[in-house]
Amino acid sequence: MTRAAARHTLRATFVEVGADKWNAATNRWEAVGFQPDFAEGHEEAMEFSSGQIAILEVAKAYAADQTKPRSELVVKAKGPGTTTFTFSVGEAANIYYTLDGSEPTTSSPKLGFAGYREGPERITITARTTVRWFAVDFAGNVEAVQERVLNVPKP
Repeated sequence: MTRAAARHTLRATFVEVGADKWNAATNRWEAVGFQPDFAEGHEEAMEFSSGQIAILEVAKAYAADQTKPRSELVVKAKGPGTTTFTFSVGEAANIYYTLDGSEPTTSSPKLGFAGYREGPERITITARTTVRWFAVDFAGNVEAVQERVLNVPKP
């Protein structure tokens, strides 16, 4: 979906204060008949509307984002016969890379994550390698291809 198309898919939602409750015995939602007093209802409505305003602010920033992401290759470890590296980027973005010196595309391997609370995956090489990569942020801004030659210590 293009950003122009995304701009036309914004939807509004009307929500009542108070919520239905799930009844596991009957497998149905049941109205709780909850009508808070004005002060409590007002606070709930303000909390909801603040969240909606924040969503609109994020959407506005996304629509205006024309800044290309900036990424870098970070060597994490060197050992006998191996070098381990990853990439870092200053915003949410996908990083595509090659290890054979060829031009990366969006069909090239994409950097994954090592696991929850582990950060991005680490890549280990065992020979001198030409790494080429670029980042694409969620607004579709594409970074220029970068290149770095990594050496591996002798075993």
